[in-house]
Amino acid sequence: MSAPVAITGLDCTNDSFEADNQASAAKLLTLGLPQRHNFCNASSDWMRFEAVAGKTYGFNTTQTDGWANLHVIGADGAILPATATGGSTLTEQRLTWTAPASGSFYLRASPAVPMSTVGPGTDFVVGFGDMRPDLTLRSAGADDAQVYAGGIVNTGAEVRNIGFAPAGPTRLTWYLSNDADITNTDRALLSVDVGALDVMQTFYQFATSTPVPLDVPTGNYFIGAIVNPDANVDEYARVNNTAPGRPIQVLALSG
Repeated sequence: MSAPVAITGLDCTNDSFEADNQASAAKLLTLGLPQRHNFCNASSDWMRFEAVAGKTYGFNTTQTDGWANLHVIGADGAILPATATGGSTLTEQRLTWTAPASGSFYLRASPAVPMSTVGPGTDFVVGFGDMRPDLTLRSAGADDAQVYAGGIVNTGAEVRNIGFAPAGPTRLTWYLSNDADITNTDRALLSVDVGALDVMQTFYQFATSTPVPLDVPTGNYFIGAIVNPDANVDEYARVNNTAPGRPIQVLALSG
């Protein structure tokens, strides 16, 4: 079996969980809190998680520059049986696994041999969930950097259910905020209906005219979106429902 290829001469910064290259150095993986990893200078990342006997869990990789293989490992170091399901791209992996007992287990991510490398361009996000949906806002953008109060901004977004169960209908709401941290307490501009999404199904909001109210004071703001802002869909993760706000300047009407 071939070893991962190392690429040198390019910058690559270790992820924040290093060193985690063996079971004894594994960092805690918490249900519903994705982790960003890479293979800058090591050929595996180990994570430790807690499981309850008889409960089924899901693991996935998303936002992948690198191609990571996932394996569930027992306390004795043995690879445990898990069911692989397809991701949205060739480099994304999804596993479901039922815990044979309660306790601590490991998840090991390693480059897919011989297709992947160790070094730059090997970033990926690991998710850990249960048999619920997980709506993620994969992208959200506004075409305009400036807008007049009372005018419109063209917005668009992509929402995907990367969880392990279908998601019921919800909505995607655009907000105007004083900072880049968009919350549902910011000023709502527009809500778009998001229909029910099967596992790995995607909703696209194509260019939509989003109004900026006439009474918004002139100044510098941020515009951003949240999917499922009222939590009417029961998800195992909420941290990926929001995209960072983008700067936008609101101008006063002249004359």
